[in-house]
Amino acid sequence: MSRSSNFEDYQDVPRPLAVMARTYPAGFKGKAHKHPRAQFLHAIRGVMRAQAANAVWVIPPDRGLWIPPGTLHTVTTRGVVEMRTIYLSADAIGALPKPCCVMITTPLLRQLILAALEEPVEYDVNGRAGLIFKLMQDELTRLPGTPLGVPMPQGKRLKTACDTLIADPASRLGLDALAREAGASARTLAREFATETGLSFTAWRNRLRLAEASAQLAEGASVAEAARRCGYASPSAFTAMMRRTLGTTPRGVDREREAHQLGRSD
Repeated sequence: MSRSSNFEDYQDVPRPLAVMARTYPAGFKGKAHKHPRAQFLHAIRGVMRAQAANAVWVIPPDRGLWIPPGTLHTVTTRGVVEMRTIYLSADAIGALPKPCCVMITTPLLRQLILAALEEPVEYDVNGRAGLIFKLMQDELTRLPGTPLGVPMPQGKRLKTACDTLIADPASRLGLDALAREAGASARTLAREFATETGLSFTAWRNRLRLAEASAQLAEGASVAEAARRCGYASPSAFTAMMRRTLGTTPRGVDREREAHQLGRSD
């Protein structure tokens, strides 16, 4: 089987794991779809935004999105994206997470994906390729998670309010103003945030801003630019939120990006 860029061609491969490479143009908007295999969605260049499991997920190049089998999802791109993805059969999932989540990719995993792309789709499970894929499967289970998912509500009123903030993460609109636009009281909207997203309004907006700012950094924005575009009072406020939530700082993200660039094979 030749190396296809159509995800449908990898769902019935007689191997537990399969890898696919595809380049998407800037502004690409995929159709909602699902597939029987689990997927680890990763890019070596560019930032993706995915909608899956009632959440919006921002995926910079140093992260990957774990999508369980049968999960309806869509993918859009901000700029040109060089995507690399792993498909896993049901019996290869093992201890990997049951829900969608963003995970931090490692230099080893990136190199394994590149090596796997050099092997036939129906690779020799008893040869070098088999060892590559087996190590890749093990490495996936070791990736740390990171809270870059932004839960989305199903109710029309609250979704309208969330869409307003997604369109402009730096917006200063508070709960009272959003409630007036939605035709509800602030108390009602606050209750809907907690019920439908599992987060308070403030926590939800903090999650949104952090995800967007992380993407801005991945695209080369300075800390000051990312902070300003995403509504932080100052670069130090952004740095403090990143350290508190993600356990890293913009400088740490820069180091991860440099390691990622060293791991690329153009």
